[in-house]
Amino acid sequence: MKLFDSIVLAVGVVIAAKAATATDDAITAPTKIVDITTSNPVIVDLSKDFETSKSFNDSPGMDMVNKLAASWPNTRVVTVIQNGKMVGEYVRDDDVDPNQIRLVHSVTKAVSGMLFGILVDQYGTSINTTLGEFFPNETDWNLVDESNIDYMKSLSAYEILTMTTGLGQFCFYNGNCTSVHGGSDLQSTLAWPIKEGERGIWNYMAVWNILSYVIKEVTDLTPRELLAAEILPALGIEDADIGWRLEEGGNPVDIEQGANGMELTTKQMAKIGQLVIQKGLAVPEGDTMVLSSKWIETLLSPKIPLPAAGAMYGYQQWTVYEESEGFGDSYITAGAAGQFIVVHPQSGIVLAIQSDDWLDSSYDPEFDCNSLSFFCTWYLSLLNGGPDFFVSTNSSKSSSSSTPPAEKEDNKETGGSESSSSSGSIITTPQLTSMGFIACYITFAITALLN
Repeated sequence: MKLFDSIVLAVGVVIAAKAATATDDAITAPTKIVDITTSNPVIVDLSKDFETSKSFNDSPGMDMVNKLAASWPNTRVVTVIQNGKMVGEYVRDDDVDPNQIRLVHSVTKAVSGMLFGILVDQYGTSINTTLGEFFPNETDWNLVDESNIDYMKSLSAYEILTMTTGLGQFCFYNGNCTSVHGGSDLQSTLAWPIKEGERGIWNYMAVWNILSYVIKEVTDLTPRELLAAEILPALGIEDADIGWRLEEGGNPVDIEQGANGMELTTKQMAKIGQLVIQKGLAVPEGDTMVLSSKWIETLLSPKIPLPAAGAMYGYQQWTVYEESEGFGDSYITAGAAGQFIVVHPQSGIVLAIQSDDWLDSSYDPEFDCNSLSFFCTWYLSLLNGGPDFFVSTNSSKSSSSSTPPAEKEDNKETGGSESSSSSGSIITTPQLTSMGFIACYITFAITALLN
């Protein structure tokens, strides 16, 4: 089997999992709007660069980051923020530029979820608005099978955001699609998915780009234009400093895809995560709300139980929760091949992780987050070390610790941080096992496919 085919098959196996008990009546996990911040979160000015901690790269936590990241060789960069400061950064080797934007795949979905919040906050859009109401022009539906039109028109934004539409895209997993993945324009996007499951049951849609057209229809702005107008300035990010592809698989599309295609650095990813911890507040003083705190809470509130203990799905976001006070909830934005934003409000930690994907010459398929042999929740143990885990234990070093990699001029590459440390040990926690939801999805999906 070709490498790409094996990757697509693995992705399909993972995200075709359906939680057969995930009806509204069967939800037993917490579904309330949760307080996703600590009681007194540190608020920093997100328009500025993260301040570097005095114990940068000099803590038990960073010792563990170095060991864990090095043990999964596809890991390129791990940027660690705690309480609004950069406490460390793992950079694999001299060939990795931590300040280079890279494709983050489905991390894009979380940004689309935030952009939909702007529609709710500023344009009065309801999550119960249906596709038929968003797109009343009958010519937009010309490519949709006539037997499917009424069903498609009845689907709500809530169902799209929570992946409970009952739609699927098995041609994407089988590699026999006859059109651009996810759609290349509005008509082909509406016609892209097929009804293959039960409405109200979670079924991951990897590449359907309908939210892009919803954003355009409501605001008359493309997703990138809305992001540049409403979010990027508050994060201190120039529009020219990010990427958002206008192609899929080499085929042009007429709008940025809401499901994938963004290109970011880990520091830019960390700004997005820190905005979540700050509940949409961009600066310590004043009322510069990028997003309302209500939408941030709603975005992340667990809504749909998944086929793994301790895992739920919100609006384009994963939630890993633990009933005990020791761990707390974490919120995970995941992209193919190991791109992650991990937010853990209880400890004030944001992790931004980038990994090789199948387009990189250094990519190792045995350590791909879409590989059947990969247990891709190694970072969860970093969240269980307590509030001082990323504080230096060596007071003599705390005032003169190493500094983060400097911005590289003319794309010249320089060395990264050491990836191995003689101190610290890898913590194995019950949460790391019970919350290995990706591994559980794989097991569930394989069982479903064999039956």
